[in-house]
Amino acid sequence: MIFYNSIFILFFSVFSIFPGFSPHSQNPDYVPHQLIVKLKNNDKPLQAILKSLNINYKEIKRLHTIVPVIYKVKKDLKLEKNKKGKYLFLDREYKNIDDIPEEELFKIAYDKMSEIEKKIYRTYIVTFPENTETEKIILQLKSNPDIESIDKNLIMRIQEN
Repeated sequence: MIFYNSIFILFFSVFSIFPGFSPHSQNPDYVPHQLIVKLKNNDKPLQAILKSLNINYKEIKRLHTIVPVIYKVKKDLKLEKNKKGKYLFLDREYKNIDDIPEEELFKIAYDKMSEIEKKIYRTYIVTFPENTETEKIILQLKSNPDIESIDKNLIMRIQEN
């Protein structure tokens, strides 16, 4: 019992030292018409899952950028031009290396990642049209076997004294 009381006191002491952070939120705010969706695996693209459920969306973007991964893949590929003066990548020809779709380059790196690294890149921020009822979408997606988790995009604020 003494141990639990100590933890309780320590917990609230931390919040008294840092008064801007509060363990109690009066009214949590969320980014309107936006959800954070984490896939169980990368077998089925999120766009395809949403389309199969007839869910319209405005934008899907990864929570974590893939730019550094793409840079490394481009650097490590060492592609050379063929006789036509084009780069051959996955049986397609490209005039410039920068013309290769980033998602195609990312797939190469993704396949070589550890499971922990892969999880980082399976989380997306999805923005929906203004007339969308996000609560209904949450219910639809929670029942989908390809979805690991879904949450509203919470706005965190530091309280000023």
